[in-house]
Amino acid sequence: MAPACLLLCSVLIAQEAPVERVGEADGKIVVPTNQVLSPAGKQVAFSGRPTDLALSPDGKWLGVLDRNHVALINPDTGEITSRVSHGSGSYAGILFTADSKRLLASSNKGTIGVFEVEDGGKLEALKPIALPLNKNARGENVANSETGPQSPNKSANPPGADAKNALPVGLALDADGKTLWAVLNLRSTLAQIDLAEGKVLREIPVGNAPYGVALVGGKAYVSNWAGRHPGAMDAVGPSGSGTPVRVDPKRNIASDGSVSVVDLMAGKELKQILVGLHPCAIAATPDGKHVIVANANSDTLSVIATESDKVIETISTRPAEKLLFGSSPNALAIDEAGNNIYVSNGTNNAVALIAFSPFHKSRVVGCIPTGWYPAGLVLDEERG
Repeated sequence: MAPACLLLCSVLIAQEAPVERVGEADGKIVVPTNQVLSPAGKQVAFSGRPTDLALSPDGKWLGVLDRNHVALINPDTGEITSRVSHGSGSYAGILFTADSKRLLASSNKGTIGVFEVEDGGKLEALKPIALPLNKNARGENVANSETGPQSPNKSANPPGADAKNALPVGLALDADGKTLWAVLNLRSTLAQIDLAEGKVLREIPVGNAPYGVALVGGKAYVSNWAGRHPGAMDAVGPSGSGTPVRVDPKRNIASDGSVSVVDLMAGKELKQILVGLHPCAIAATPDGKHVIVANANSDTLSVIATESDKVIETISTRPAEKLLFGSSPNALAIDEAGNNIYVSNGTNNAVALIAFSPFHKSRVVGCIPTGWYPAGLVLDEERG
């Protein structure tokens, strides 16, 4: 296995300036879940809750999305060179343009932030990309509505519901760098955006509550948190925004997960592939032969062959099969050779290394300890 530098975001316990102290003198961190962490590598601490990150194509900068800011970090020194307000960051969705001069980031205010990357690693906020309003959002927390189980006590609206916005999440750029594809979670669509104009050209309906997107040839693969849209005979429950989802009738939790296959030229969904529960991060292998999706509520990865658009393997991400359920795989990265998959196991506070062999049996070969609940993940093979 070739050496590689693993970059990821996780929650660290830190104070604001002038004094920052993370964990104990020996590097260990005790978190409120009573877990003792000993993260490997170098930690860059700042206040906030990072959710996703991206490495610039020229390798100079690491962009980090958190709940209120977008930050730029020098990966060689760990210095935070810029941190600008982003209103309220989405669950995921951050990338650089091909020339590394702009950074795009999803927000739960119904926009995609656009930032100029200036010399010296400074970010300048430009005009954000406005997205269509989500006219179907009810603008309230359904669990606390008049018909909800916690009525009549009201609580804060879920992210995005009050603004009835599209809630962009996963982002992907076409090979020519001119077209941005954005997953709109609350509209259940994949949006095609003219990047130069900052204008939505069209929306393609996909599955329920989509999250991530991977492009392979003329197709897009979109992970759908809530799977297929419910049919007339399905048990149905409301999501936080009021969108009906298929649920387990006994536990009233989401019971479906899927990946939409989209023909980008025709602008239509070809099919949905059933995968595990709560499918989130999704990525294609370098040769484009496989798409891999992390199923956070099943502790698995689903491997899809792009030639047949069928699941050919399901890989457990638990460090050991004897462990109880709850590894929560939520992000992944694949090395350039396509031989290894790195998976953020949020609840395990670790990155699982999986030897990828879809025609034999892929397996976890080890784990790398991280900070608290790792999320976004990128691989930098140049730094080793």
